[in-house]
Amino acid sequence: MKITFKDTFELGDIIFENDLFSHSHFAKVKIMYDANFVEFKVMPSLEQFIMAERYLKKFHQKNNQEHVKFFFPENAVLPSEINEYLQQSAYSFAKMELYKIRADDFAGGPPAKSVTVEQVNEYNLEDFLTLHHRFNSEYGNEFATRKNQVLKEQWNQVDFSFYLAYFESKPVGVLNAIQTENVIEIDNLHVDDNYQKRGIGRQLQKAVMNEFPDKTVILIADGDDTPREMYQKQGYQYLSFMYEVLKTWGK
Repeated sequence: MKITFKDTFELGDIIFENDLFSHSHFAKVKIMYDANFVEFKVMPSLEQFIMAERYLKKFHQKNNQEHVKFFFPENAVLPSEINEYLQQSAYSFAKMELYKIRADDFAGGPPAKSVTVEQVNEYNLEDFLTLHHRFNSEYGNEFATRKNQVLKEQWNQVDFSFYLAYFESKPVGVLNAIQTENVIEIDNLHVDDNYQKRGIGRQLQKAVMNEFPDKTVILIADGDDTPREMYQKQGYQYLSFMYEVLKTWGK
C-alpha cells in the first residue's frame, strides 16, 4: 500500500476546489494556520499562484484571519520564479517530510527511568490539557485555549487516542494518535524542554506501538529539524516531502 500525505489527518473542511487547488477552512479556530490553507493539486505557474494568493487573502481578510498558507504538490520542487516571488514577499518556508514504520519494527529501546505513560482518561484529562496549553501558549493564549477546546472534543471521538507522560509524577509530555482508514498518525508529540533527552518521546511513541501492534504508523517531521534524525534512528522510513509557505500580517 502506497502511503502519501493524503493519508494524514486534516482538521479543516474543503469549502472550495477546482482543478488547480483545494481550499480548507476550519471555522472553529480560524487562527489555526494548519487548518486554514490552500493546497495545490498541481504546481502552479507564477500567475496562477498570485491569483490563488489574492483569492485566499481576500477570503481570510473577510473572515478576520491574518495569514495565508499554501501547500505545494508532494515531492515537487518549487520553480525558481515562484521561489523568488515568495522570498521577495516575505513568506516563511518549511519542508515537511513524511515517515512510516510498522509498529512491531519500532526501535524503542529500554523503558525510560522514572517515566510512566498513561492513555488520557477522565482522571488525567486536565493534566493533559494544561500541558498542551502551556506548549501552545507561545502562539498566544487565544490559540492555546481554542486548541484545547478542539482537543477536548476529539478526546470523546473513537478515532483519537491521547497519551500523557509523567516524570516522577509530573506531567512532561503529550502525544496524539489519530486512526485514519489505512494508518495510525502520530501528531502533536511534545516534551517539556527541561526533560529532553530522557527517552520520554520514545516512551510516548512506544505506547502507541503497543496499542496498535499490527498497524503502520506515520508522522510528519520538519525536514530542517533535529527530531527527524531521531525518527530515522528509531526505524522510521522516509516516504516523501512537501513544501509549505506561510505569510502573516497584523491588524
